[in-house]
Amino acid sequence: FANSVLIGVELQFQIDHGDVADTYFNALECVFGAIFFIELVLRLGSESWRFFCSPMWAWNLFDLFLVVLSLVDAFMYVHRSVLNEEEAVASASFQSNNLRMTR
Repeated sequence: FANSVLIGVELQFQIDHGDVADTYFNALECVFGAIFFIELVLRLGSESWRFFCSPMWAWNLFDLFLVVLSLVDAFMYVHRSVLNEEEAVASASFQSNNLRMTR
């Protein structure tokens, strides 16, 4: 729920101010991604093979998919921060926004 609120606040902030605080929102999204990753690892550790064979297997795979998308988004954020090239930033930003919409 908190991640959804963050996305809504981020979108409203971008409408009002442009991409001024993009770094802060991306950092917060990385924090949420890390929390979701830790939760997934703990669930995988506790459920082992039942994670994929339980009655909730479809939701578990959906969670896994979302966490992988979150990690890819975080990687792209770090990648464009390190390169600091306009072309890489524009391309990664477009791809990153598409990933967020998919999530």
